[in-house]
Amino acid sequence: HYAGSVNMPRLFAVKGRPGSGKGKTVRQVYKKLLATFPDAKNKLCQRSADRRDICVVLKIDGTLIGIESNNHPKDRTERSLKLFLSKRCDVIVCATLTRGNTVEAVKNRFAEREITWLHLPEPASMPAREKACRAKADEIFHEVCAIVK
Repeated sequence: HYAGSVNMPRLFAVKGRPGSGKGKTVRQVYKKLLATFPDAKNKLCQRSADRRDICVVLKIDGTLIGIESNNHPKDRTERSLKLFLSKRCDVIVCATLTRGNTVEAVKNRFAEREITWLHLPEPASMPAREKACRAKADEIFHEVCAIVK
């Protein structure tokens, strides 16, 4: 088990208010990883009923990456984090709200040093939201690639 070990996964938590583009940002990271690493394997993949949100464990060259794009309902983040820890993921990317249950779920399972919080601001416009999502997705993607390689 991870408790206190050096193998605690690195967590990237995209946080923001509803409608700020958190889920979209997380999904973009997933798409970029698939496009960059064609031999990546989905070890587990669940989609929400509307097929938009994903809960995925991706294997890239021996590195396991857990990705959860949804932060609703409130127990989803908690359930996905438990799943990713049980699968021994090296990296986790998830969406959380700015406060409340989803943030607490993350803080309860991870020491602050393992968490990289990425805040999405309230978008001024749709183009601003798209730009912010792309920038955060690129940032996370580059960090994850540095861990994989």
